[in-house]
Amino acid sequence: MDKLKKLLKDKRGSLYFELLVFFLVVTVWIMTSINFYNAVINYQNINYMAKSLAKTIELEGAVTGEVYDKMEALNENFNIDADMKITNIRYYDSFSKTIQFRDPFTVTVSDTFRLEVLSPLFSDPVYLDIPLSASITGMSEVYWKD
Repeated sequence: MDKLKKLLKDKRGSLYFELLVFFLVVTVWIMTSINFYNAVINYQNINYMAKSLAKTIELEGAVTGEVYDKMEALNENFNIDADMKITNIRYYDSFSKTIQFRDPFTVTVSDTFRLEVLSPLFSDPVYLDIPLSASITGMSEVYWKD
């Protein structure tokens, strides 16, 4: 016990322990920031999905099966499981879901990204769920006649 007290009071080699702790903290910080970078990329993908789906609805002038097929293809392509909502929409014909020329609508794509903050050796990892959402407003570019 005396040797331990003497070792703790001794100032020789204190820089070694400070550098060890410093490198440990920096390593954890770098690993967390790399994981956070993945969340930013995921948000960028969700934003692209919302723009692409809004453009498809604008060009079609309707919410058709092609929109839902494109959503599934984008989910597969980006390897995520995002949800799509179409709001603020006024259908010209609610049966065929057509949208009249210059009528606005909003496409919202949302997902949750699970950020791994810490991964201890003998315990479960610590996660932080980050909700990601992108909304794009568009207008139909198709004029429907009766």
